[in-house]
Amino acid sequence: MADLQTCGGLEELEGREYYGEFTPETDPMGSDKENPVSHLSYSYSAQVAALDEEGRIKKITAAVDLGIPININAAEGQIEGGIVMGLGMALTEDLKITDCRPKARFGTLGVLRATQVPDIEVKLVRSDAVLDHSYGAKGVGELCLIPTAPAVSGAYYKYDGKIRLTLPMEYTFYSKKGGK
Repeated sequence: MADLQTCGGLEELEGREYYGEFTPETDPMGSDKENPVSHLSYSYSAQVAALDEEGRIKKITAAVDLGIPININAAEGQIEGGIVMGLGMALTEDLKITDCRPKARFGTLGVLRATQVPDIEVKLVRSDAVLDHSYGAKGVGELCLIPTAPAVSGAYYKYDGKIRLTLPMEYTFYSKKGGK
C-alpha cells in the first residue's frame, strides 16, 4: 500500500482523478447458509434514560459500538442528533397525515427545542478486534435513534408503572394527554 511519502506528497496527487469501489462479498437475501453474511458490518447501541422527580428526561446515556470511529467528534454529534430525533419521536412529535399530506405546520409538530434537550452522554465501545475492511469503522446513521423510545418507555414504566404503547407516548411530562 502506498502512502503520501512514496507517492511524492499531495502535490503529485493534485489535479488527478481517482476512482475506486468497495464491494464486500455478502450472501444473497434468503440464503440457506447457517450464518449468512448479509451486511458488511453491524453496529450496536443501547441507551438508558433517567427521569427527574417531575418525570422530565434529565439524562440519556448511550453506549455505541461503531467499530473504530474515523472522526470521533462527528460520530458523537451524529449519535447526539439521533437521540434528539428519537426523543421527539418518543415524546413530542405528532405528525398527522391525511391522504398522504401532512396536516400540521412545522411549528406545531412538537419538535423539541434546544432548551428541552436533556444531558446526553455518549460512550463509544471500543475493541481491539479490527475489521478487515473500512479501517475498522462501522456506520452509525439511524442506529442512534432506534433504542431511544424503548429507553424512555422503560424509564417511565419504572417511574409510574404504566406501559406506553403509542408514539408519541401519552401520560408523560411532555404530553398533552395526562402530562403533569
